[in-house]
Amino acid sequence: PFTVIGNRILAGQPSWASIPYSQDNPKREQLISGTLYDGKITMDTEVVLSPENTLNTAYNAEINVRDARLEQWAQEHQYREKLRGPINGKIHLRGKGPSPLGITGEGYLQVTHAQLYKLPVLLQVFSEANIRGSGDQACRYGYADIQIHQGTFDFPRIELVGDAISLVGRGYVGFSGEQERRLAFDFYTDARNRIPLIEPIVQRLGSGWMRVRVDGTVDNFKAVKEPRIPLLDEAFGGFIRELESGRINGPPPPPSAGRGMLPRR
Repeated sequence: PFTVIGNRILAGQPSWASIPYSQDNPKREQLISGTLYDGKITMDTEVVLSPENTLNTAYNAEINVRDARLEQWAQEHQYREKLRGPINGKIHLRGKGPSPLGITGEGYLQVTHAQLYKLPVLLQVFSEANIRGSGDQACRYGYADIQIHQGTFDFPRIELVGDAISLVGRGYVGFSGEQERRLAFDFYTDARNRIPLIEPIVQRLGSGWMRVRVDGTVDNFKAVKEPRIPLLDEAFGGFIRELESGRINGPPPPPSAGRGMLPRR
């Protein structure tokens, strides 16, 4: 369903806007939806046109993804690595004008019952940290908060959980401007309770937490183990303390689940 009122266009069921759909419109309560990698995608949007100056055209959109298959995405992009799992997520976008640098937004991405160990970035991280993968269950759950600003996808909170391996981290990937195709990530693992870690590394670090930093571009990146963990800001430090104490509440549940909780150690 959609409606046009002057220079304003509304489509779907945007929760942030009043929608004056006609009662004669048989689609007025339906969503804009489609299929994506064997899952479902829905979108709600609002556009306010500026005929005098397209730079002032404003837009607002919310996109929801439910149970899209990671393995189909990997196959389409010709990844040889074995990746698997249902993807659920939500992103709310807003901006003005044609430049991608003007896009801002926030959301989350979640992969459950997953096989993520062979993602190229994670392979380098585990190798640098001397972590031995435990088969397809090495990373069975992934979650990331997403913020979009100044041409970057910013991930202020990342969680990767397996039967014997858990990582927390943060980072960004650039998609426009000076940061286009650039990436940087910091990953941390609790060395005290991770069976796959080689014991001498645990003894050398002493503090119990290990840091692996990833820098480079989407096409060429490198993971390096840092000898010391830097002073963390209060938000991220608090997140790690919650993880240590087992008090993580978990991300929003996917649409197909009743109540989603982060697997505990």
